[in-house]
Amino acid sequence: MLRVSAAERTLRTLTVNFVGPLQTGAAAHCHTQVLREGKSLTVIESRIVQDAAVRCIAVGAFGADRPSSVFVAPRRVAPVIDPARSFELPYIEGVTATFTQHFKFRWASAALPFTGVADAHLLGACSFRTEARVADHCDLLALIDSWPPSVLPMLRAPAPSSTVSWTVDFLDSSQEARTDETWTYEADAVAAGGGYAQTEAWLWNARGQAVARSVQLAAVFG
Repeated sequence: MLRVSAAERTLRTLTVNFVGPLQTGAAAHCHTQVLREGKSLTVIESRIVQDAAVRCIAVGAFGADRPSSVFVAPRRVAPVIDPARSFELPYIEGVTATFTQHFKFRWASAALPFTGVADAHLLGACSFRTEARVADHCDLLALIDSWPPSVLPMLRAPAPSSTVSWTVDFLDSSQEARTDETWTYEADAVAAGGGYAQTEAWLWNARGQAVARSVQLAAVFG
């Protein structure tokens, strides 16, 4: 999407539907199409196709800044994490997800996944282990997606879960940040039942500025 969108138009929101899992060992192809390009907003769709079957559909809205007298600051402020009551979550090969080796996590929630707690709440800090550079929208997506669904601590034993749909809103494109910063993450369950959970998550930069908000529907098989 970034390759076909005009440079002056930044990603405002991204909605993803995970239609089906990708199969290992088979080629997958990404097809991107501009659905509409207006005076200030471009809507782009991308599809991942494998074996003639659609596996994923994403729609992004890219908008240029426009004059406006309307300004509302995000009401959700960055929570304060007490270092004495948080700990670094290590990467353990074969136990934690493989991709987590590229992140540093500082866990501040009351319980870890699969510990059977009553509260579906996640709180912590995270950062990249990669080289320092200016963070882009792909980095923000990676950070807010690196945490597990907030309902997993409610399960008493390991169980699979998968995302059905996912929407991420980017709150202020003018807030420049770097990948070596420490980011604050918080997530809660909005509702859960029947094997599905609706969750909401927020991401703040090192200066306490809200940069992204995520709404997710997850299938939980526990």
